[in-house]
Parts: sequence; C-alpha cells; structure tokens
Amino acid sequence: MDSSTPVVESLRTPPEKTDDGWILGTPYHCDNPLSTTTYIDASTTFGNVENNYPVYNIEGSIALQNYDDTWWLWQVGSTNPFATNSDGDKVTLDSVSVTVRLYILDLNQDGEDDLLVFGEFIELYWSVLRPNEHKEILLNLEPSRGVRDIGTIDIDGDGDQDLWALLGTGGVDYHQGWGLIFEQESDGTYGEPYEYIERDYFGAAFDGVVMDWEGDGDPDLYVCNDFGYYWGGNHVLINENGRLTDGDSNGADIATACMGISVADLDMDDHLDLYGTATAGQNFLKGGPDGFVDYTSAAEFPEATIDQMLWGAQITDYNNDGLFDIIVATSGFTKVDQNGPSVDSYPIWAIEQQPDHTFEEVGVQLGLEQNSASRAVLTHDINNDGVVDFIVSDATREAYVYLSDGCTENNWIEISGPDNSIVKVVANNTQWTIHLTKTPGMAASMPATVHIGLGDIDMVDWIELEIPWLGTRSLLGPIEPRQQISFVEP
Repeated sequence: MDSSTPVVESLRTPPEKTDDGWILGTPYHCDNPLSTTTYIDASTTFGNVENNYPVYNIEGSIALQNYDDTWWLWQVGSTNPFATNSDGDKVTLDSVSVTVRLYILDLNQDGEDDLLVFGEFIELYWSVLRPNEHKEILLNLEPSRGVRDIGTIDIDGDGDQDLWALLGTGGVDYHQGWGLIFEQESDGTYGEPYEYIERDYFGAAFDGVVMDWEGDGDPDLYVCNDFGYYWGGNHVLINENGRLTDGDSNGADIATACMGISVADLDMDDHLDLYGTATAGQNFLKGGPDGFVDYTSAAEFPEATIDQMLWGAQITDYNNDGLFDIIVATSGFTKVDQNGPSVDSYPIWAIEQQPDHTFEEVGVQLGLEQNSASRAVLTHDINNDGVVDFIVSDATREAYVYLSDGCTENNWIEISGPDNSIVKVVANNTQWTIHLTKTPGMAASMPATVHIGLGDIDMVDWIELEIPWLGTRSLLGPIEPRQQISFVEP
C-alpha cells in the first residue's frame, strides 16, 4: 500500500474539554476470553423455522429494533413485511403494494422508533409496536414508479429530521430518476415533497449516503447509481444553504452497477475511504489529499465472478484486533425461466483486514453460509458480549443470524450518537474514523452505533463526534475500553 500519504496532524490534537451530553456505560468484564472469534448459527433466535419463501424477496431489506429491552428483527418477507423477536412474538403489516425496503428511524426524535416502508409508495408507522402506533401514507405512485432509497437529513439546520428520497422508474426507463425532500413541520409531520435538483442529474439511483462531504459542517448526499456504465456514475449532491446541488465527487464518480456504499478510514491513514458493492465486483476507493483512487486490486480484495452480485455490506471489526473488516452479502439475481424463478447461490463474505492493510476473505472459517441468496447485512452486538453479531437477509428465506460464541482477549469500544455523524477514536497514537449511520450498506437499518476494536490497547485517549450542523463534540479521556458510550445533544 502507498505509505506516502501525509498524516493530517490536526486530527491528533486532543480536545480542550469534554462536552456535555456523553453517557458512559459499565465496562464489560470478559470471563474466559477467547484468542479467536467464533460464531454459531442462531437463525432460530428470531423464530426462523420457514426456510423457503413462496416468492423471492428481491432486496431482502432488514431492520433491527430494540423495543422494551427486546430485540425485534424486521424483514420484508415475500408477501407482507413482518417482525419477530427472540420471545417468539410476531407482527405482520398489511402494505398497500409490494414492499422493497423498510427502515427503523426515530423521525420526530421523541424517543419512539418509527417505521418507514416503501416501494411504489411510502408508508410511515409512527411509534411502531407501541400502543399509540398509527400509520400515515406519505406518497403513492403509479406502478413501475417507485422509491429506491430514503433517509434522514436535516437539510436546513433547523434541528428536525427531513427526509430525502431517491426515485426511479422500472424497465428500460430505470435511469429516469429524481429526488424528493420531505421537510418536517413544527408539529413533527411532513409537508408536501419537492424536487431538490433537476432530473438530469440522476442516473439509476439505488442507494444514498448522508455525510458532510466537504467538511463545512452541513450534510451532503452521495448517490450510488446502478447501471452506471449506461446511465451515469455515482455523484455527490452538495448542501448549499439548505438546497442540494451538483458537487465535486473528487474521484468518487465511478461508473459501476452500484448497490451500496460504506464509509470509514479503512487503512487508518487519516483520510476517509469508500467501500462500494456492485454486480460482479466491488470498489475500495482510497481517500487521500488529492481525492479518491481505486485500490481494490492493490488491497487484494477477493474477486467476484461475472454473475456474482455484491449487495449489502457493513464495515466493523468482528475480531476486535483494531483493524476494520467488512461483512458482505453476495449472491446472484433472481431469474425467471420456463422452470419458474431461480436464484444462484453464493457465499456470505467476511473480508478481514490484515496488518499490512490488505484484505482476506474468511467467511468459511467463521462458518458463514456458502450457498446463500444473501442480500442485506447488519452487524450489532445483540448478546452483549463485546463482539458484533451478524444478521444477513436472504432472497429465499428468513434472515441468517450469527451470534458470537464468547468474548475476546482484544479490547473494544462502542459509540452511539446522532445519525450521519463521523466518529473518531484516538488511543495510543492510533486513530479510528468511521461513519455513524442508522442505515449502513444497502437496505438495512439499526441503532446508530459503531463498534471499534482496540487490540491490546487498554485505554482510550479521547473520542470525537463530528455532527452535521452542530460541529464537534468531544469526550476527553482516559476512557476505559469494553464499554458502550452514547452521546445525546443536551
């Protein structure tokens, strides 16, 4: 790997004080720590007893929700969206049309989760699972026109959660996309949507990532385009005074069949990198002072076959060794022929980063399914042992759930905070930087939490959050590892 990229020394400058709003957890004590990380297939944890869907779930959207100290797993399914928990409870939604994706988000910031369900429509279930749950229809479209992705953005800095949406058409006109903003009103509801930029800027939009692209304090939108070779590559929409406009992608305008984008400083050189999944490939866009350069081959990422699609992915550190890894869902695409629908089987990848910042696929060693139709990925420590667990959806069945089988010798820390922030953790002259989002990768949502392995480092020097519109919020150490830390703006 290129070691000539200069270190941005200002990122190593300790904060002067701790800001209000930090909530420290109780450090976790690991009895009988393991030298290696192992997993067990616990798919029945959320009641998975039906291995085959009658109709394939094309994108396999999943969402993880903690309600009343119980984990619920939401899935699109093959008929109607549903949620199950580890107690065997199940709820099913009656959607107006075919659901493509669903996300769990606290949209009005009242401490109660809301559920966005969308496809050729947008439905919003306020306070989902609670007695006061109620449904609102935000948008209805005619068949073949639908929402590809949606998420939160405080577009104008007034403190509420507006919605952005990427829309498109089906068939040969798939590239004729457009974007909508739903501004949140003072009473927490949403007004009539408006288009935020001319339609010529959109290709076959498939996924979006909100982050402060320019470093000027406001949130921008990076758009991941499918069929990029035909309809235009990925692009950046910059926030200018509360309006999204065409911006400089700094080399991230790759033309690929993009499925999703994840953001972190993977090689820890103090520049954010992008990892993108795509049909028949992937892209590791290494950030630097002059923009992004594709380092996929140089970093020795595993090669995908010509008909292998890489769908959802999430950056985490599964073995707590201090190096970011990537869990990736791979499979073919559902096909219909004279024998009916079929889908090719491919492995769930665990792409482990090596000390020299190359990457090796180790899914077989971890016992991950090698003949899957896997789609979306979530990584979260469900069983509270300090090791992230994996939830991976499948087009043909309910989701795979892989639970860690014991805690590790290596240390770790978890940080929760406002959606679309950048987390920086500094310890022992090493810095970890990662995007904090409730919607990591493609078609997946979970609490806004990042898990950072520390290896044998036994104390964190400080933590910083870069929050759109609010700026930097710091926690000055020493901070004991093996704990979950959260930040809530006072």
